[in-house]
Amino acid sequence: MGTMIKHAAMGTKIRSMQGKMLELSDYDRLLKMSSVSSAANYLKEFESLNLMLAGINDKETHRGDLEKRLGTQMILEFKKLYNFADASTKKFLSIYFMQFELGLLKRVARAINAGEQDKHTENSDEFLKKHLHFDLNEAYNSQSIRELTDYLSGIKCFKVLSSMLKAKQKSDVFTFEMTLDVFFYNLVSKSVKHISDKTEKEIFLKYFGTNVDLLNLKWIYRCKMNFDTDNDTIFSYIIPFYYKIGKKTVASLVNAKKEEFCTLVKDTCYGKVFASGDFEHEIRVYLKSFYKKLKSNYPYSATAILCYLQLKRIEAGNIISIIESIRYSLTEDETRKFLVL
Repeated sequence: MGTMIKHAAMGTKIRSMQGKMLELSDYDRLLKMSSVSSAANYLKEFESLNLMLAGINDKETHRGDLEKRLGTQMILEFKKLYNFADASTKKFLSIYFMQFELGLLKRVARAINAGEQDKHTENSDEFLKKHLHFDLNEAYNSQSIRELTDYLSGIKCFKVLSSMLKAKQKSDVFTFEMTLDVFFYNLVSKSVKHISDKTEKEIFLKYFGTNVDLLNLKWIYRCKMNFDTDNDTIFSYIIPFYYKIGKKTVASLVNAKKEEFCTLVKDTCYGKVFASGDFEHEIRVYLKSFYKKLKSNYPYSATAILCYLQLKRIEAGNIISIIESIRYSLTEDETRKFLVL
């Protein structure tokens, strides 16, 4: 209870910040707009988005530009919370920031794969420069994912990650991203035991365990359905943290044939996520509902801060999808399929 009281001020601040997020009625209005500029002008009415969307136009705006603008906004949101937090809360926030860093590395890898490194420039935000463990410009200077891996080997906190990447037979984007996720969740699973407050630990385990369960299921599904990956390789990507999906169930899912896997996964507590064709979208929808509920149930926990930041990340993804859909003249119904509402 003492920890909860300590986070009360932060909980109040988050409630205030969440009140400035987009609501369903805002998405309905945006879906009816026919130009990027009209959508941007509407979004600029939101204080948190005004600065980031300045100068946006129909012809020059592309996904990379939007991701950079909204990524900068996420940094500002994070900075507000970080500067407001005490030492113990900053430890929780460091979990999100490491995930953010690895997300940047994934973007670098995609740019390298597409040969578009020259389209990316360093973010000039001083907070980001101070807290990032790597130089973004140097990362973008890599000419291959293998070269990027070599660059990471010279950074203390990424030496283990670099070794994991070098141990893989492939150095493609898919393998790179999967390995980054394994590295992150293994890192966090080791830190869970250091959470001293029992209640805070139980809440965080709900957050962490649900994310790991769904990520393991997603990887198994992808490997089996999209890449025909052998079972030994699939097992190497499994995060050995079992929450609602036990170790034996995970093993059964990995060893199952394609058709058998589809039946087995629908019998788990996450079965409804795999009931439709677009399971990755359903996972995002499930997690958004989960984050909102967890944050509502435990508003003064440190985990509520992580939930808020995840909800902001989802909102940023929705904004990108809407503006991209306007650029490509998709209908309202077509666009809605991409949104996590």
